[in-house]
Amino acid sequence: MRWMNQLAGQDAETDASGLTLYVETAELDLTASPTLNRIAIHLVETWQGAAAIDAASRALMVEGAGLSRSDVTDALGTVESAMANAQTAQSVFDAALLELTTYHDAEALDGLRVERDLLALRVSDLRDRADELADLRRQMLNPSIS
Repeated sequence: MRWMNQLAGQDAETDASGLTLYVETAELDLTASPTLNRIAIHLVETWQGAAAIDAASRALMVEGAGLSRSDVTDALGTVESAMANAQTAQSVFDAALLELTTYHDAEALDGLRVERDLLALRVSDLRDRADELADLRRQMLNPSIS
């Protein structure tokens, strides 16, 4: 996930787009067919990571009773960070798919579109979890809110 770490650490002075940075860091040749498999692997790793964080936050919320407000705040921060990173990755993959249409036919890109859609679902799940954790934190501060 070296490329994702570089995307997240991209400083304001860098003119490179997220796609350019991804292509350079992952050493991809967008014209080559094997690249589609490598991008698919990156997509799967990204949405699986988002799904794991979502699952962990769901499990934490099921525990509920023994949680402190600090625990919920930490979990919320983790979920929001994962959501932001997944959204950045989604934007990069969207740009990659757009660029790939120049070099590959629609049928070759179908698998990538499915994986990209799964990433979009995981981003939505993380957004829902962040909302639930924020609500839980508010309820812990003021139990009369429900």
